[in-house]
Amino acid sequence: MNNADLVEIFCILDKFCKYLEPELKKRAIESDPEKVRRNRKPIMSDSEIMLIMILFHTYRFRDHKSFYTMYICKHMKSEFPRTYIFVS
Repeated sequence: MNNADLVEIFCILDKFCKYLEPELKKRAIESDPEKVRRNRKPIMSDSEIMLIMILFHTYRFRDHKSFYTMYICKHMKSEFPRTYIFVS
C-alpha cells in the first residue's frame, strides 16, 4: 500500500470520526459524578488508530502486538510519528 492510499483512507476515516464523535456524545450515558475518571488526551487520533486496525487486517498478522511493534513502529514510523512501544 503506497502513501497516497494511506492518506486517502486516513482522510475518509477522519471525516467519519468528525461525524461520529458528536453522535456518540449525544447518546452517551451520563457517568457518576463522584466517580474519578481519567480523561487524558490520547497520543494518537481515532483516525490513526482505525487506520492501524485496517492495516492489521490487511497484512494478516497473527496478533496486534507483534504487528504494531514489529511493523508499524519500525517500518511505518514516518507515516505514524506518534507511535509508542509499551513495555509489558
